[in-house]
Parts: sequence; C-alpha cells; structure tokens
Amino acid sequence: MAALISSLEDAGVTVVSDAGHAPITISGPLGSDRLSIDGSRSSQFVSAALLALAARGLDIATEDASGTVQITPGRVSAPYLEMTIREMGRFGHQVDRDAADPSHLHVTPAGPAQPPLNMTIDGDWSS
Repeated sequence: MAALISSLEDAGVTVVSDAGHAPITISGPLGSDRLSIDGSRSSQFVSAALLALAARGLDIATEDASGTVQITPGRVSAPYLEMTIREMGRFGHQVDRDAADPSHLHVTPAGPAQPPLNMTIDGDWSS
C-alpha cells in the first residue's frame, strides 16, 4: 500500500492511513493529470488510477481534461486491466497506450455524464 499511497500523495491527494496500512481515507481533488503506479503489485491499483483520471476529467473545466498513467516497473493481471479499459470504453472514456512506450496509458474522459445502464459484473475469481 505504501507505493500506492505515495503515488496518490504525489498527485496532491490527502491520504490518511494506519502507518501505510488499511483502512485508508483518501480526500481532496486529484491535483495532477499524471499518476505513476507500481503495476507489479496489483492491476487494481492501475485500474483505480485510470478511473480516478477519468473522474477528474469530468470535474475540471478545461479544454484538455485528459491524463496519463505510467505503470512502473511492469504489470500483473493484464486481463483485469484490459477488462477495466473495456468497461471504461462502455461509459465513453477512451484509454490509449502510448505507441512509443506501452507502460503509459492515456485517458480521455467522456463528455457530460453518461446515462445509467444495467450491467452484470463478474466476480474476482483470482482471490
């Protein structure tokens, strides 16, 4: 959790934890359009960063509300990450890999809020 907490704090978010352990409380606006996440621990951290950047893009009034996630040093659970990217696309968010460096994922948020939809979400069978 320490690496995730550090990445969030580097992005301007306030994180309160029990010496780096759960439970954690995260607050404040995401003050950066770039997040660096250790992808070797869990794809959930990378998915969380992608979703946070998409949500940040809906909250700011700028011409370019996009953001970038850099995955360091590598990633695990690629199928789960691909599932997150696919589901984000269903809600109008676009995630593109940098052609020169696939460890960089570029997030372009959807426009105005999307209408709700019904969907079934598969369970996490890996745990």
